[in-house]
Amino acid sequence: MADMAGTLRPIVPNKTIREIKKNGVLHNLCELCNVAVDQRNVRVWEVHLSTKRHILSEQVYHLRNKMHFFTDQIRTGIYVGCTNPSENIIVNEIRREENSDIQPHLKTAQTAAFEIVVNADDALSVIDFNFQVEFHNTTQCTMTVTDIKLLSTENSTSFLDLGRTRTLSITAGSYGALNIRGRCNNLGLFEIPLSVRVSRAGNISAYNLLIPLTFDIRNKIVEDLAPKAPYQPKARARLDEALLKRVLTEKLPVTSSKLKEELPLPSFPVPADICELAEIGYTDNSTAAHQLSDVLKRKLKKFDSILLGNVTSLASHFEKFSRLLYVEDLERIAAVRDYDMESVKLHKVAQNLSNDHRQIYEIREVVGLSEGRPSVLRGDFIYAKPAIADCNTEYQGVVHRVKLNTLHVSFAPQFEQSEWTYGDQKFRVRFTVKRTSIRLQHRAVQLVRDYNMKEIVFPGNDPMDNPCFNITQFTLFDSKLAQNPEQLQAVMKIVQGQHRPAPYVLFGPPGTGKTSTLVEAVKQTLKLSKTARLLLCAPSNTAVDILAQRLLQDIPKEQMFRLYPLTRSKVAVPKELWEISCFDTSENPSSIFAVPSKQTFSQYKIILTTLASAGRLVSGGFQASFFTHLFIDEAGQATEPEILIPIGCFLEQCDDPPNIVLSGDPRQLGPVVQSLLAAECKLGQSMIERLMKDMPVYKQKRSGETTTNPRYDSNFITKLLRNYRSHPDIFTVSSQLFYQNELIPCAGETERTSLCRWKELPKRGVPLIFHGVIGADKREEKSPSFFNAYEVAVAKGYVDKLLGQRLAKATDIGIIAPYRKQIEKFREIFRRKSDYEGIRVGSVEEFQGAECRIIIITTVRSCSKFLPIDFEFNLGFISNPKRFNTALTRAKALMIIVGNPWILRMDRCWKAMLKFCLEKGAYTGIEFTLNDLLKRPPPGMGAIPLKPDELMEEESGQDGLIKTDDEEYAKLTRELQSLSVANDRG
Repeated sequence: MADMAGTLRPIVPNKTIREIKKNGVLHNLCELCNVAVDQRNVRVWEVHLSTKRHILSEQVYHLRNKMHFFTDQIRTGIYVGCTNPSENIIVNEIRREENSDIQPHLKTAQTAAFEIVVNADDALSVIDFNFQVEFHNTTQCTMTVTDIKLLSTENSTSFLDLGRTRTLSITAGSYGALNIRGRCNNLGLFEIPLSVRVSRAGNISAYNLLIPLTFDIRNKIVEDLAPKAPYQPKARARLDEALLKRVLTEKLPVTSSKLKEELPLPSFPVPADICELAEIGYTDNSTAAHQLSDVLKRKLKKFDSILLGNVTSLASHFEKFSRLLYVEDLERIAAVRDYDMESVKLHKVAQNLSNDHRQIYEIREVVGLSEGRPSVLRGDFIYAKPAIADCNTEYQGVVHRVKLNTLHVSFAPQFEQSEWTYGDQKFRVRFTVKRTSIRLQHRAVQLVRDYNMKEIVFPGNDPMDNPCFNITQFTLFDSKLAQNPEQLQAVMKIVQGQHRPAPYVLFGPPGTGKTSTLVEAVKQTLKLSKTARLLLCAPSNTAVDILAQRLLQDIPKEQMFRLYPLTRSKVAVPKELWEISCFDTSENPSSIFAVPSKQTFSQYKIILTTLASAGRLVSGGFQASFFTHLFIDEAGQATEPEILIPIGCFLEQCDDPPNIVLSGDPRQLGPVVQSLLAAECKLGQSMIERLMKDMPVYKQKRSGETTTNPRYDSNFITKLLRNYRSHPDIFTVSSQLFYQNELIPCAGETERTSLCRWKELPKRGVPLIFHGVIGADKREEKSPSFFNAYEVAVAKGYVDKLLGQRLAKATDIGIIAPYRKQIEKFREIFRRKSDYEGIRVGSVEEFQGAECRIIIITTVRSCSKFLPIDFEFNLGFISNPKRFNTALTRAKALMIIVGNPWILRMDRCWKAMLKFCLEKGAYTGIEFTLNDLLKRPPPGMGAIPLKPDELMEEESGQDGLIKTDDEEYAKLTRELQSLSVANDRG
């Protein structure tokens, strides 16, 4: 052992050395240095492995590839340990055995690294700790340890102090100790290798050791939120439903619709050709074992040409969108199966809730049900199969009620009479997708083609000569609009209607009052016209309810009707809207809404409904002679086929075309599309976005015009500019990135500056905090969703300070996270104390259109290896500008961002936000500077794979020996420092 240790051969990772034949002779190839040495020249090979250049190359390789040098007692003669920790830390030694292919006579090499767990308090006050790194010389000669330094991958060594010790001389069999002290106040994980140089007294050979030290600085919240069980991806053997006998049940009684169907809604089954293409993933991955037929290849080629082609005519519009809808349909059907449940017990409900005397069963603990995952509504079907292998029958059930994570369902009489209703029988439950929405969209794109509605889908640029109303001024219902020239212009142009038949686009960036503008236009239209009848729509019930509530302030309730879907429960509707709605008293009084007759609809001036529910009006035969206007709010959140659903009410050609208005913001979150293929082929692009990108009439004009809004033709589009929501420091970056830096701060001074003097702000007067945290991406059990407990703990710390200092109420605070599991972890913590009741926690999608006085954003990502998952499945905040923009424009008086700056800086938008916070003095947390924005991502934090031209060129001498010099050594040293951000205190 002594001789071996005296040689101090560097350890070369197996992946960097391989055996090759050169001129028929076996050589060892060092891929790090691109050097090949004849295996017979053992001494030459050993010299190469001992060169400073090679040792540095090894360190660079390990850091780049998220690997480490582990201390090895057998090879080096030095045993490293961590001892004498202070009471508030725990040292865990990670030791393993490795086989050596380079030195076969060393069968096992012991390697070790150390995890130092530092326990902090919830207040995140300053923590002091200390421990020793101990070196045991197991050789028979004196060993010297020099060049002791800490290598930080993220500027983290500032909380550690090595003292003055820089050299240790350790006699044979003795110990040498290095004292390390720490002081920190940031939670997180910090990988800080300890680098030392080991040499034998009187021997010029030396060895560079990297001793991996991971500092885990955590508090009780981080410990409590640790994974409950290791992550195990779901492995489900899905049943082939075609082999099962299915017992169907009856639909719920439909007595709540008096509107007769005049235009049937076809079923639009997915064509067999597209099903066939779906089975091969819509790609030609032919192999020798599996060749696609020529017929299938031709189908695939035609399919690709349609999906990838531009929409330039009604024919291409129909061809593309109809196929995209089929692709989305198949994806939804497949995706819902991820929520299938195993070993489910059906609990009989004591009180029969069905008026047709069907027994009601309760399915409990449907995970994700309350969040719409899976999306289940009253009247939907589920299927239950006894969990017995030899049973080939499944029973269809109909949903009567959805409450939180519980379903009430009933089955056919055959189920009641079967043996399965007795005892503790378990079932396998699967969910299905209701295809009504997809069918409505199919019909919409078909009607647009069949009725030649080109002027709506592909508008020209000639305004009409005869406006609806020839007015130049009017008395405002909302006097606040008088001070906003863009809103006044939009209302005037919408009411005049010279844009017809082209839709008018109201482009409303965050907080600029697009809904207020739309509401004012509705009120002015009704004031000026006795014959006007308006259809008002939005993608969601919430958005429609907001429109209705604002209109009720000035419009008599007798003139308005809010049409709800049959599945809508009355308890989910704001009480002030009950009087403008109709509900059925024949079944479950006071809970189920009804659809009145066409004659009843004619009594109202305004009909409000969702885009999907507007399809019921199209089926009822409502034509252009019935409605004069169609206003769609939040149009950027709907697919183009969804927008076209209510346009089906204007199929008839007439001399006075309808006045159609699309209000929204294509720079914020768009429609939700489950199929990645459909999204990439622009089903995820809203109609308002396509019009602004592709139609000349909606594009920005050259400078030099003298109109109120010179960038756009105000006859067809108005861009609102005045932000009434946020402090300017909160929306500045979004304004610069997405709105040509044109947004003007107009929020009330009192509210927007109410937290500008908070003592926790890194800089007083700037209501913005970017708290840098290096945590860990974790998953648990069978959930593929990610969470970061360190970020939860930091965010909760800010919540506690805001509430504890009585600067905010719980209802003032909103927390946005990109992953469902992170949201669950926040809710788990907030359920423990009533003080947190009222805090809103949700995804960006759940905050679309909403605002809060205080917004806290946790970005979760701390490891670059998971970024491809985000890119592929459109998750998270990285490389998703619309999600970024939406999240960062919800706050009114204070925005706090908690995230890993080393990861976030890889994204253009987040890099701009980081730069802004650093320049404003609003950054805190782990050390991070403006210079760090330009550095190479450190290992494990977004390391960039090496390209061939990044490798250092080698000069080989005789027998493959490297000719090293000071310049080359300096280059590699700088390379190592750029990767590890070395902070040498010596």
